[in-house]
Amino acid sequence: MSTDRRTFLKAGAALLASGAAGVAHGQGSLQSNADALLQGAVDAGDVPGVVALAIDRNGVIYEGGFGQRINGQSTRMTPDTVVWIASMTKAVTATAAMQLVEQGKVNLDSPVTRWVPDLSRARVLDGWDADGKPRLRAPKRAITLRHLLTHTGGFAYDLWSADLVRYQELNGIPGIGSCKNIALTTPLLSDPGERWEYGIGIDWAGKMVEAVSGYTLGYYMKENIFDPLGMDDTAFRITPDMRSRLAKIHAHGADGGPLGDHRRADQDGVLDFADGLEQPLRDDHPADAPARKAVGLREGEQRDRVP
Repeated sequence: MSTDRRTFLKAGAALLASGAAGVAHGQGSLQSNADALLQGAVDAGDVPGVVALAIDRNGVIYEGGFGQRINGQSTRMTPDTVVWIASMTKAVTATAAMQLVEQGKVNLDSPVTRWVPDLSRARVLDGWDADGKPRLRAPKRAITLRHLLTHTGGFAYDLWSADLVRYQELNGIPGIGSCKNIALTTPLLSDPGERWEYGIGIDWAGKMVEAVSGYTLGYYMKENIFDPLGMDDTAFRITPDMRSRLAKIHAHGADGGPLGDHRRADQDGVLDFADGLEQPLRDDHPADAPARKAVGLREGEQRDRVP
């Protein structure tokens, strides 16, 4: 019997949590119970492959991988499989921004246009006129870094907004999946500070990190987050070795039918956005190579900037 992803993830999290408690009290076997759950999900066709890791204050208490990296192929899903972590990148982008706050280079409550002048062009979509054209107005207050990091800046995603899709179609603006700067030029759906809306605000926070640091977001993360933590398997642009361990994205059809391959297009050569990192389940081994630096940057061309 198939289960939806949310139910599967909740069950897995509950199992790992209860298993951790069982280990602490000498009850049951987390390894065997979790293995059975994850293997069962693969056998039922809920997922082509899955990896899981659980830790407590003392270290790793569970690690396992089941199924295949690519549906229908034989390469096994293992803990070192590289996956697209999508919006989990936002937490890393927020960490980068908060490092700059700690250093006194930016603050949470000043207008972010102080560092990202392009945001001075942000407008609120206030409906549509009789001719079907968007009604735009200036926001009632300035957007701050606090707004961007807490999804209260007024930005949204086109995935959940018919108005944004309509605006994009009228203005020839691609979706955020394109990872192009123009995708960030959609209007606000509310005034800053007035409503929570999941969207592109943290992408703009990433632009602020680039503007203040003088580096691309990916290079800043590598130098200030990944390398210090020994995370040499996490990046926007994956190495040949990482690519050899890459799992594809899969999805059920609209009718709930068999899993199909829905791997996003290769993003190499486009800009670093706050939903683009790729990494394996575990990336905690020491880095063994220095970051490569290249000078020069043209709009739309991805290079690491060196001051």
